[in-house]
Amino acid sequence: MKNHFGLLLITAFLIIIACFFLVFSFDNRRTKQKRLLLFTGAVILFIIIGILTKLILNNPLL
Repeated sequence: MKNHFGLLLITAFLIIIACFFLVFSFDNRRTKQKRLLLFTGAVILFIIIGILTKLILNNPLL
């Protein structure tokens, strides 16, 4: 049960970071390369979040 709670905390933290990356990737004050890097980071984090969510939902008593 402790491991399950840890996965939930990690997933929540990654959601917050990915949302910030996604929002700042549309900021016009940043260079195109920096915006692309932030957007790529957000996409990668959302993929990791999806995998963690699938893991949590498939094994609720992990």
